[in-house]
Amino acid sequence: MEEAVQAANKVKTSANKFLDGLKYMTSMEALNTVMGIANLLGLATTYGMSV
Repeated sequence: MEEAVQAANKVKTSANKFLDGLKYMTSMEALNTVMGIANLLGLATTYGMSV
């Protein structure tokens, strides 16, 4: 019985870690990083085409 409780707690902990990671991936901090990279890539592409 005790092993089942420990296994259930382990599953809950893993699920919480997964949801925390998912929240971070959709946060503005993570999106700002992605948009900064996309902006730099667009600028480099435009500059390369004009040269």
